[in-house]
Amino acid sequence: MTLHEAIVTVLRSKGTPMSPREIADEINRRRLYIRGDGRPVPSSQISARVNKYPHLFARIDSLIELAKSRTVYAKARRGRITERSARSGDPRGHSIERNNDVTKINFLERKGFKCIGTIGELTELGLPDIDELACCGVYAITTPHDYRPSYVPLNMTERQGNVIKPWRIEALEKKWVEKADIVYYGLAGERSFRPLKKRLRDLIQHGAGKTTDRGPHRGG
Repeated sequence: MTLHEAIVTVLRSKGTPMSPREIADEINRRRLYIRGDGRPVPSSQISARVNKYPHLFARIDSLIELAKSRTVYAKARRGRITERSARSGDPRGHSIERNNDVTKINFLERKGFKCIGTIGELTELGLPDIDELACCGVYAITTPHDYRPSYVPLNMTERQGNVIKPWRIEALEKKWVEKADIVYYGLAGERSFRPLKKRLRDLIQHGAGKTTDRGPHRGG
């Protein structure tokens, strides 16, 4: 078991936010993760690992909890895609069915979108092998019930190098729209053929802190 898997195991078993020290103590007590040098896991190592996996963990002041991962919906479209495609329909009054951490938005499903998983699932397991993702298309990212965004400090963002012009946390907090259900629409293949699978893979890798030889994923 890796250290981040051990942290997930502890947080799931406790069901409440915990401090890095509490998590470290529990991991050492249950021997969920053994360091190469045989020494106990320190709280500083817990904090460092949590910062490395923002798609798995969220911070509330000095406490850590499991991140409520956003859900990805995709809609395949053959032929040319336009900006209007992502904006069609009226989302006002759409019904939302909440089940655990997944927010099901019926408006999207009525428009032909398919739920393909949460950001956390897609990051850990990869994108599903379905026909829709082999086509150009439109995708939407939604938030789960009671979703609270967490932010990576500016100095850490600059070190990771996967954001072109990082913003300060204060500015990001002002931009966040409370109780938003749909937080992002994206396109794949607007000007030339590009499948949804490649577009979403770039987005997910960017969110996990990975970049390509061409730099960060600009649309993320």
